[in-house]
Amino acid sequence: MKIGFTGIDLPEGKIKYIDENLNALVNKDNPRKVTPYYVKFVRDEFLQTEAIVVLDDSILDLLIIDMEKIEARLSRLDDGDEKKLWLKCLEHLGNERPLGDVQFTEAELDELKTMELVSRKPVYRATGDEDVNTIITRVFEQAGYIFFYTSWPEESHAWLIKRVRISSRAPRKSTPTWHAVLSRLTWCLSTTTCGAIISTTAEPKTWSNWLTAVTSFSKTTSLKSGSICSPAP
Repeated sequence: MKIGFTGIDLPEGKIKYIDENLNALVNKDNPRKVTPYYVKFVRDEFLQTEAIVVLDDSILDLLIIDMEKIEARLSRLDDGDEKKLWLKCLEHLGNERPLGDVQFTEAELDELKTMELVSRKPVYRATGDEDVNTIITRVFEQAGYIFFYTSWPEESHAWLIKRVRISSRAPRKSTPTWHAVLSRLTWCLSTTTCGAIISTTAEPKTWSNWLTAVTSFSKTTSLKSGSICSPAP
């Protein structure tokens, strides 16, 4: 994930996320390889990022970027629904509220897509007292991301997934592949607020073992952070 930031002192570049769940799996399984998750911090870059961190006292420095764009659009508009929408946006921005925190109708959202507005992205307003890892955690929460984990003697791996409901039904069964496992897990996790841990004492001989375990696990268990699903090796 690429995270833009302004008004706050953060290290630039690639930063490893310190993950207690992943560390616990590493201690348990002693894998040959560990794959943690990394984010990339980019100063004063907002359009090409997935989330933004700004010091709370400096929030207007970010929002004014959108205010200037909207004011330029308004200067070319006559009265109408579009003008009402942009005036609504200006009001929220003037009250120091990022547009990503505002509720819009589907029609309004379609109109908003016609302009690149940085505050439509997830914006975390930092106090300045948090350490880097806490800020990354808060950004994940703000942007609606969660982790799930796979771990066996070969590798312990942290996977970041967008918590989005794909469908009211689980994906149809297909050829067991890692893609199918990810699809199944994405559906399972889209209905929860936490991630799950998949751990086994040996590498699975086939991906079907993973898929079967995830399928049965999702049907019988409420996924919670730290839950362990153990496929047969």
